Amino acid sequence: MGTSLLYSQRVELLLKGLIMLFRKEVKHSFINELDPPDFYNSSNKGKKFRKQTLGALKNIIKDIELLNIDRLEKYVTERNYIVHNLWENDISEDFKSGKFELTINRCEEFINESEILENSLKGTLYKLGKTLKSLDSTLNAEFLEQWAEFEKHSNEY
Repeated sequence: MGTSLLYSQRVELLLKGLIMLFRKEVKHSFINELDPPDFYNSSNKGKKFRKQTLGALKNIIKDIELLNIDRLEKYVTERNYIVHNLWENDISEDFKSGKFELTINRCEEFINESEILENSLKGTLYKLGKTLKSLDSTLNAEFLEQWAEFEKHSNEY
């Protein structure tokens, strides 16, 4: 169960990176007012963004129209089930029966879906970042520095 949550945190980080790149297309006013440094610094805007839940990020990313939202909604629903209901509904029944296969399988399926989503997001972000770097004459140095910081953090996972 804990590994499932770690995987979902990695997906959240990558979704935030994608939102950072496309923030001007997002209808949520506080998002399109962010600057790249706000995603990492201690500004109030940055703190507000970093507190967004996976469900809130899903709603924000709908504006970008880059991901399969139905699949992302299923992912968020499953993550929320694991966080809020797995123990009460599934694991307690498993203790009674002595069989944990269904719970283990559910978590493994979620981890597999997390890996697929994570790899897709990493590939998208890599390509976008590579394209942006090739246009570095139009980007300011601060943005490129923040992008390098994001790449470092996303690759640490």
